Amino acid sequence: MKISVRNTIVSAFLCVTSVAFSSTEGADVANVYLFAGQSNMWGTGNKPEDLPPELAAVDEGVRVLVLKGTPAAGESVPLQNGVNNNWSPGAWGSEAQLMHRLSTIATDKPIYMLKVSAGGTWLMPRPDTEQTDWSPRSSNELLDAFIGDITKAKASLEAAGKQARFPAFIWMQGESDSNDLAAATAYKDDLATLIARVREAASEPEMKVYVGRIHRHYSGPFLNELRASQARLAEEGRNIVLFDTDSFALHTDKIHYAPAGQIEIGNAIFDLITGTNKPVASEVAAGQSFTVRAYAGAGTLVGTVAMTTPGLPAPTFVINHPAFVIDAETGVLRVKDLTAVDYTATPEMKLTVSAVNGASPTGASEIVVRFDATEDAENAIAGRYMVIDPDSAESGTVTDSAYTDVYDAAFPARKFTAERPPIQDLLPGSTRMAMRFDGAQVMIGPRTSDFVTPGTDEDLTLAMAVHVAPSDRKDVGWCIVINKGDTQPGIGVGYDYAASQFVFAYANSFNGAVQMGRTTERFETGVSRVVRLRKVGESLRLYIDGKLAAEETGKGVRKVILAANEGAPMGLGGMFRPAPSLVGSMGKIYIVKGILTTREESHIDNDLADWAQVSIKSN
Repeated sequence: MKISVRNTIVSAFLCVTSVAFSSTEGADVANVYLFAGQSNMWGTGNKPEDLPPELAAVDEGVRVLVLKGTPAAGESVPLQNGVNNNWSPGAWGSEAQLMHRLSTIATDKPIYMLKVSAGGTWLMPRPDTEQTDWSPRSSNELLDAFIGDITKAKASLEAAGKQARFPAFIWMQGESDSNDLAAATAYKDDLATLIARVREAASEPEMKVYVGRIHRHYSGPFLNELRASQARLAEEGRNIVLFDTDSFALHTDKIHYAPAGQIEIGNAIFDLITGTNKPVASEVAAGQSFTVRAYAGAGTLVGTVAMTTPGLPAPTFVINHPAFVIDAETGVLRVKDLTAVDYTATPEMKLTVSAVNGASPTGASEIVVRFDATEDAENAIAGRYMVIDPDSAESGTVTDSAYTDVYDAAFPARKFTAERPPIQDLLPGSTRMAMRFDGAQVMIGPRTSDFVTPGTDEDLTLAMAVHVAPSDRKDVGWCIVINKGDTQPGIGVGYDYAASQFVFAYANSFNGAVQMGRTTERFETGVSRVVRLRKVGESLRLYIDGKLAAEETGKGVRKVILAANEGAPMGLGGMFRPAPSLVGSMGKIYIVKGILTTREESHIDNDLADWAQVSIKSN
């Protein structure tokens, strides 16, 4: 069952010493600042000892409204951060700095604050078995508790002869809702309803609302959708201001704001309240057009959307067409899925790009994407870098039935050589000559830093016809590897003999450490297969026999294949002895730089299947 919110609020203030005061303690007006949200409003991770001296001292100019039970008229206590600014003592948030600075300029003293926050809470309704939520569609949960406190505060202050006014409502929440697409999409309307109810409870229909944009480093999969919802609400709403937090210091968890970050948030809100800073609308430049190859594959760069005015805070880019995706921070436009496009009937598309930043009017403009449908009849793969065909005399030198050199006929200087060469043999079940490896043999090629540009190249396809032979091994045998170190793949494809799964290695985005993805399906040995690994930016997809079998995507995948000072020789059939190597045969191989079109990907899969004399079914 859900916790009792009211009991939590009551018990949180039991340790607070109540101080009653009359209207003679200050002016007749009592300005009450409202704070609500989840853990970044609470101040998770910040301790009383982290407070600077001026914020650690008891502040008689700021009072926290005590709302336990039926409060006496005007009941409150002086603010002491880390002691009475949350339901329970310990953490402190942006209210510490904001209330301190507001107090220094207030003409009606003391000023008051009311704060309700709970870590990990959602704006989207959650099941009854989970934590309470902020949803205006829920009953007897956080919003109702907050509204109840506002109503009590008004009554208590008015009973003391004070006129309660609510000049500002600060909202810091949204990280939880960025983990669910429906929640991120509904966020704008749900928060608008919550704000309307808070304003109604405060009898302040024009009350200013300050919404903290959740940090761009948060890992929620629908972060960009959530940030866009926040910005659209501020643009479309009345007296709603979005403020940026992207430059503010975080704890090492990359979720919660460090003490310096919370102080920066307080300063940012103060500047907005006092008019020192004002949002500036973003504006997308008009008349922009881009050209992309027809049948472009997912992730293909279209261009970067230009801005006439970037605006403040920096905008979140949004595009209105399912065939394209735009980087929310940079405006880099890429292909998402063009498979449904009829290029004959649709030689170009008009798209609306918005740069939403919370300042009206919305920065939106129409752009044009044109499709270049010309194809090279000579080359099925544009920009082909290397193709190795062991069945062709032009792709290898064989001595005593063993490969001593392997190379692409178009680039014969880029050779693979072997200390212990693989054997020339038929690919099992076919009439094609292949390279047979016994688990120790490796073909070593050019340095990977000659193949990719360290710190720059991010897009690559590795594809092969391969036959994994039966073996009693229990490790991973590598097939194709682009090495970042002697025994560390920057990217590569292999087979896990113990689990009967194909695997792929990649470097992660944080420190270049090697990670591994794998298929969930088991693929038994003794079968020839077409295997293709496609890397585009932060996305890796492994296709087995034309079907998607495994993928890793997101910030855990490093965009660049190699970073500076990385790069060891490439490997076929393995990395370096004694590193694990393939037991089986490798046939025709494609190593392609750049992003392939969907037609090129289909051509590679079909060509490898024809070469290996196997049948496949593409996705």
